[in-house]
Amino acid sequence: FVLLLISFTLFRPGYWWDMVYHPNQIVEPTKIVEIIEKIESGNDLSLQIEGENIEGETVSKTVLLQVGNAKSGEERLEEIGLELRIENSKVFVEMVIFDSQAEKVGIDFDWEVLSLKIPNDRPPKQWMYLPAFFLLFTVILLQNNRKLIMK
Repeated sequence: FVLLLISFTLFRPGYWWDMVYHPNQIVEPTKIVEIIEKIESGNDLSLQIEGENIEGETVSKTVLLQVGNAKSGEERLEEIGLELRIENSKVFVEMVIFDSQAEKVGIDFDWEVLSLKIPNDRPPKQWMYLPAFFLLFTVILLQNNRKLIMK
């Protein structure tokens, strides 16, 4: 069992690391302009959105949009292809620019932005290798002691 645990940790260290440090932080959508301004260009912005599709059915989904190189938050949103409006502390899509990222992922006008997910600052997951190698070294030492006792 211990060797299985060690091999799983070496192949998938993020599994344990996600239990200690959550990978994403959920932020209220009214702060989207400030948040997108702080995200480095080329990184992803995850939006939880909800609205009616063309058939009249309510659709709720999470979309991933890549942040561009613009300086201000409004300009970055425009690069993505979104114009937003805030009503009663809710954020709605005012307009989706034709042939933009937002249109390609299926966002439509008058949809509500429910939440934002931004990556948390956390240490690298490779730190999980240390306890795995320590446990492996312990197993090797115990097996060597057992081998010497058996002789």
